[in-house]
Amino acid sequence: MTQVFYTRGLAFTYSNSNERRTTEFAFRQDRFYLELPNATIYPQDADQILQCRLGFYWAKNRTDLPWVRGDWKFMVKFNPLQKVYLYRDEETAAEDMAFILFQIWHFPVDSPLYVTAASFHTNHRFERGKRIE
Repeated sequence: MTQVFYTRGLAFTYSNSNERRTTEFAFRQDRFYLELPNATIYPQDADQILQCRLGFYWAKNRTDLPWVRGDWKFMVKFNPLQKVYLYRDEETAAEDMAFILFQIWHFPVDSPLYVTAASFHTNHRFERGKRIE
């Protein structure tokens, strides 16, 4: 059986009330996806994203996706809002992130972002809570 290289990373920042807002990207061989756990997004924020940005869905409604089926307990508990991108969709992913950070969460453009990342099925490791300059 072939092991699939899989990387998962969090980008987070803090709101004016020092509330941590987290977005997660998971990278697979043929696609990547953005995930917003329900612990970091308010229902009204999710409604606005679903209305204004095409392709977002509630993860537990997409049992056809292998990462949803493979991590079902997490999906039921956190029911993240997700969107899948092909590797030629990086610009759309950046536009979606900008919409979330600046239109939904109202962060100033100069807000510091921090990254935590890990790889699975490989010896390569990444940063933990490193500020992106």
